[in-house]
This record gives sequence, C-alpha cells and structure tokens, in this order.
Amino acid sequence: MPLSDRIRKLAQKFASPHEAHVSGSSRVGSEETECAVQPASKTRMALGEAWSASDPRTVMGERVGANSYKVNTELLDARLATTPIPTNTWWQNLIVECGDQPIVMGPYMVKSLNESVVVCAPTEMHSNTFVASAWHDDWRMDMAGSTRRVVAYDSVSVTVRYEGSSLATVPLVKGAVFATIVLDTQTVVRLSTIHAIIGVDAGDAPGSTIVQLNNGSTWLIWCESNVVLRQCGMSGLESPIPMQGAVRLALVATPSAIPALLSASTAIPIGGDVSINATNDSAEFAIAWK
Repeated sequence: MPLSDRIRKLAQKFASPHEAHVSGSSRVGSEETECAVQPASKTRMALGEAWSASDPRTVMGERVGANSYKVNTELLDARLATTPIPTNTWWQNLIVECGDQPIVMGPYMVKSLNESVVVCAPTEMHSNTFVASAWHDDWRMDMAGSTRRVVAYDSVSVTVRYEGSSLATVPLVKGAVFATIVLDTQTVVRLSTIHAIIGVDAGDAPGSTIVQLNNGSTWLIWCESNVVLRQCGMSGLESPIPMQGAVRLALVATPSAIPALLSASTAIPIGGDVSINATNDSAEFAIAWK
C-alpha cells in the first residue's frame, strides 16, 4: 500500500475525538458516574487539518489535572523519587495513589501494603464476552510496624523494601514460580489465609511445609532457615521461633511437582537483563537472570 494511502487510513482511524463517546458506568471510590450513550457526530476533517487550535500545553495540563492516578513519591525510595519513572509499567500499582492495588507478576498477583504482603494465585472468571482474574487473599504475611517503598526495578522485576519493626526485601519477578519475602532480621513468621487450612505436613526437604486449603489448593512454603511452620488457628501459620532469610510460597499444581519446586527453592531470582537481537525478519529474545 502506498505511504500516502497508509497515512490517510491512519488519519481516518484516529478521527476527531467527537466521533465516539464512551458509554456505560464506572465507579471511582464510593461514587458512581453514569455516561449516557451519545450519537457519533459526522464531523469530517481533511488530511493535515488541525483537530484543535488550543495551546497544546493548556490541553495537556487539563488532561493531567483530570487524571487522579498520580505517582505517590512517598512509596518510592528517595533516589528513585527524583528520577523519571516508566509509565504504564506492569508494577505501577505499587506506586500510584495509595499503592494498595495488586500487580500481576505471573503466575501470582501480589499486593505490597504497609504491614503486610499479600499473595494470590488468581482464579479465572469468564463469560462469552470477557476473561478476568479473580483476586483473593490466599496468603498474607504479617509485617506489623513496617512500611514499604519501591527501591529498585528493571525490565522483569521490581523490589520492595520494608523498614520498621520488621526489615525485609521483597523481589517481585515476572514468571517466578515462588513468591518470595526475604527477612533481613530475626522475625517470627506469621501467615494467614482467607481459606481454612485442612492439612499441614512437613515436606521432604528441610524447612519445607506442605499446606492444604479447603478451596482445593495445595501450597509449598519453604523457609531458608530450615524452620517448619505450624498451624495457628483455623487459617494461620506461624514459625515456632524467630527466623531470618527467605520465606517462599508456591502453588502446587500436582504432588509430582513438589520435588521440582524443592530443587529450585534455594535459587532466588531478583531481576534480569533483557536483550533482543534482530536480523532481517527474525529476532532472538533472551533474559539474563540475576
């Protein structure tokens, strides 16, 4: 297709903002707003004609001012707070507004909150018109008396630091089979779940605990200090003594997967460098894990 035709089709695709109007409803906080369906206007524009004669700085200022999803610099390490932060990144929910919305690191979703880290193995919701992931608090690790900040990131990871009564580092890495919290000081591990715990058994490897929940899921929890967790109440786990080091949680798909998970329990990814080499119409994609 000639370049002029391609440009003309592109101009038609991105027609005047008045040609389409959002319909439906949305909820922000506790307020619900309704958008009425409006007929599309038939405004036509010649190729190259300006959509608006307004000063673009004024237009952008109005749009930015209307956007409530702003970066909360209090949730960033002081060094990062003074540097440009990537937009539309997969972990931006950690630093937008209160930073209390989940991020999708695959296969898990995680919330990093003051005083806790929450891990979810999402379940699927679907109909004939959509597919979505349902959030539930599968595991909440208590970090009482501590606040968090994002301290580092790269293409495949983001690292959250907890400081206060508990000191911990949480590397959130895309595709990691374990969700990991590294305790930097001696701390009693306290985990809770919205489900009922129906079985707790020591695993075959030191520091491993196999936990069965009443929703049918099985989890492997591995503690670097070789501590085996014990059940505390209907929905809690606790370490019998304070411990230091990594606490790692993994959803067990089948019992036969446990040996493979245990073999990887001591390998803790903290990030990665992505490289792409392109030649003609092919490319090689590689990740050098850290």
